[in-house]
Amino acid sequence: MTKKISLRMRLTLITSAILAVFCIMFTLFSLYNANSNFVIPDVANDNNVQGSTGVEAPISDENVKYVDVILVGYNAFSTSSYIFMIISIILGSLLMYAFSGVALKQVRLLTQKIANIDKNELSFRITDFSAGDELNKLADSFNMMLTRLDIAFARESRFSANAAHELKTPLTVIKTNLDVLYLDECPTKEDCLESLEVVKKQTNRMIALVDDLLTMSTANVCNTDNYVDIDAMLGEIAAEYEPRISEMHIRFNIDVKACRIKANHVMLKHAISNILDNAIKYNYQGGEIEIRAYPEENNYTLCISDTGIGISEEHVKHIFEPFYRVDKSRSRAIGGAGLGLAIAYDIILKHQGTIEYSAAKQKGSIFKIVLPIE
Repeated sequence: MTKKISLRMRLTLITSAILAVFCIMFTLFSLYNANSNFVIPDVANDNNVQGSTGVEAPISDENVKYVDVILVGYNAFSTSSYIFMIISIILGSLLMYAFSGVALKQVRLLTQKIANIDKNELSFRITDFSAGDELNKLADSFNMMLTRLDIAFARESRFSANAAHELKTPLTVIKTNLDVLYLDECPTKEDCLESLEVVKKQTNRMIALVDDLLTMSTANVCNTDNYVDIDAMLGEIAAEYEPRISEMHIRFNIDVKACRIKANHVMLKHAISNILDNAIKYNYQGGEIEIRAYPEENNYTLCISDTGIGISEEHVKHIFEPFYRVDKSRSRAIGGAGLGLAIAYDIILKHQGTIEYSAAKQKGSIFKIVLPIE
């Protein structure tokens, strides 16, 4: 019921109720005070009237007239008090309704400005508005919310476009190879095997992309209440990547202190593996990778550094965005859709941790992950 009543009317009703209570209390107090200070004799039951000297005197015609005057005055005072009370309540309510309309005028203007904004007008900002501290703060907060929404919508739009592009590219390659194969009336076995190899490669690429997208969607709902020996996990990751490290003749150094933290073993391992994978993928033959992990106060710090190609300063602020690639041509040749760091970022945040990038003193990258021990 109250939702159907306007704010102006609600303010008026509340103020009118308070005004009515005070007016009634004041009127009753005035009548009580008047009745207490003016002694009105009961001429029908008393044969004597107490005079001003305190001596009782017999009732006379003059005293009766005096009593009548007092009664008439008291009744007139009571009637006028009630009338004035009712008029005060009504007039006060009307004035409150009028003044509240003036006070809420800026609120209506702000509401109209906000009502004209939709998802296609997120660039609009409330600038020409001045109505006092509270409403101005509300307008500023709304502008900040619009900025965040604009960024979120833009990111979502880029994400959808990039995902569609990443899926469309292998499908186009598959379709092109099949069309070429169908142009030949009698394709050879070698041609068929070559086309099948392309189809297999592009299919695996799409499967990897879908797996990454599923990982991103499940990172926010994973259970992080399990205890994980992170030193043992890092040992598993190092063992899994040993063949690739040896193949590129990379010098691999690992210095890990034992520690147990609350985490999701699968997700956290996936995040760290993505960072190590990039350290190998974008490194040079004969390069170096170092992993250092140690407890520090209430946190566990993990640093993965490499001597690879590094990341230029202009790209650093975007590296954790989905589908973002520093060098698109190199990334295409190496493989991947630009989701590795974005997935790692989401997973680390889910574990109440932080991940930061910094450039190595020499050429290369350093990724620092800080996870709470409890």
